[in-house]
Amino acid sequence: MEIGRPPHETVFDAMHTADDVGARLAVDHLVSLGHQDIVHVDGGEQPGAAERRAGYLDAMRRHGLGGRARVVPGDCTERSGSEAARSLLAAGALPTAVVAGNDQCAIGLLVELRHAGVDVPGRVSIVGYDDSRLARLATSTSPPCDRMPSNWPGSPSGPPSNGWTANRALRQGSSASPPPPCRARRDRTGALTSEGGAIS
Repeated sequence: MEIGRPPHETVFDAMHTADDVGARLAVDHLVSLGHQDIVHVDGGEQPGAAERRAGYLDAMRRHGLGGRARVVPGDCTERSGSEAARSLLAAGALPTAVVAGNDQCAIGLLVELRHAGVDVPGRVSIVGYDDSRLARLATSTSPPCDRMPSNWPGSPSGPPSNGWTANRALRQGSSASPPPPCRARRDRTGALTSEGGAIS
């Protein structure tokens, strides 16, 4: 038995999670909170990454946000999350939410953004994927292993059977409603300020 490997890459009975459904669930969750500027840090060539990316893009289109969809290259490591966070910070226009390729990437984002003084989830919400132990620090989509499809496993003498499971609800921790729009004005010195202080 193998778990998680794409169906065309195994000759054994295999169990798969519906990664596209999980990514759509993450976007649905963020949109329900009021987010529209949602970025996806993808998982590169890792198993399930292409399906999660497709699910994110599909959900953004379904919510009428296809024109705002942004995919930042990454992989399934904390380092890639940190690098993605630095890339977003350098661009000067942070999204209000990020769907990370997995929980390790989400933690990298979380640590780097907070190190830069960004309030998570007050300014940027982050949703990971996998519901790992790291997810206790974040919001994460949970791929279940507690329900097996009725047709799985297949016959020992027959072709390999590929079971699919749906995703459960989100464990919440690092996602919230987006911040209110910034109201900028000029102070007596001519510097731009907002309700939160000076704008750099």
